[in-house]
This record gives sequence, C-alpha cells and structure tokens, in this order.
Amino acid sequence: WFDLALGQSAPTLADLLHRSTLAMLAGDAADEMRWAERAYQAQPGDAQAVERWASACFRSGRLEKAVAAYESLYHMAPDRVSVLAHLSGAFNRMHGSEATSDVQAAYLRLRGEFERRAQDPRDVVARFLQAVAVFYDADFARAIALFGPLQAALPAEPRVQIYLAMAHYWRHDLAPARHHAALAVEKGPRDPDVYYCRSK
Repeated sequence: WFDLALGQSAPTLADLLHRSTLAMLAGDAADEMRWAERAYQAQPGDAQAVERWASACFRSGRLEKAVAAYESLYHMAPDRVSVLAHLSGAFNRMHGSEATSDVQAAYLRLRGEFERRAQDPRDVVARFLQAVAVFYDADFARAIALFGPLQAALPAEPRVQIYLAMAHYWRHDLAPARHHAALAVEKGPRDPDVYYCRSK
C-alpha cells in the first residue's frame, strides 16, 4: 500500500527515505537502491539522502560509489557518527578476498589518488584513508607514523584512536595500545568497535 500511495502523489524526501529503509529491513537490496537513488537524485545536498544512498551502494556492492558518497557526506556533516568508519569500511571492502578483479583494480586506482591527495595536509579524508590502507598492509610502524598527526587533525574521531591502539597492539606495545583504546572509548562511546578494541 505504501508503494501505491507514493505512486499516486509526489513523494516527499521523508517518504523516499522511509521506503528505502523499509526495503533494507526486508532484505530487498534492489528496492533499497531504487528508493535511495530517487531520494539522492531529489535532494543531493541533503545529508540523510546522501547517507541512505551511500549505505545502499555499500550493501549492493557498488563500493566505489559508496566511497564517493561517504566522502561527500563527511564534507557535509563531519560530526555525523561513524561516517569515517563507513567510509573506510567501503574502501577496505574494495580489496577484500571477495572483491572482483575489477573492484580490486578500482581500489588500487583510488588508493593512488588518495596517496596523491594526502600530500595536502588539509585533506584529512585522504590522509585518513592512506593511513588505513597502510594499516591493512600490516605496516604497523608506518601506520602509527601516519595516524599520529591525525590526532590533531581529527581530535574527536574515535577511529584514529582505534587504529593507533590496534597498530600498537600488533607491535606488542601494550601500554600505548591501552592508552589509545581508552581514548577511543572516550571519544566514541556510541561506536561498538571501540569496546572491541579495548577488549583486545
């Protein structure tokens, strides 16, 4: 009945977002994407529409679009909870074991682009993703060197502290690992990953 009602009148942004969310909850990825895309096309400058679009892209495997959307969302609303977590999650998924060769090639291209952009100290998204990529290379010493300055650039971001804690942990530097884990909890009490980090 909801689809019928939307077809009989001009849907509001709230209607489109709600329909996309219902599709997500029902596990209907195609319908989620369809309504999320309509919401995004209707109001590309609305943070909720961008977030719904980014989430739908991520779940449908359109990872490069998800990365672009989450970066756009960060620039719109940098204080939004977990936006950098979602951004790095989409970026990392592009070179995961389940990624196709085309997606992995796109990851390498994007990684090179972020590395070039990271030369600009003001580009905190590129610097963050460069550091995340190095962390997942298991180059923990370099990851610490890259994430360290980001503490000043992103003072409220728990993900910086999570990565620092885990990098120190994998280097068996337990005192600094505990210090950064405590800071992660302090800065991101609503982020469940901070508690996993602390438990390590």
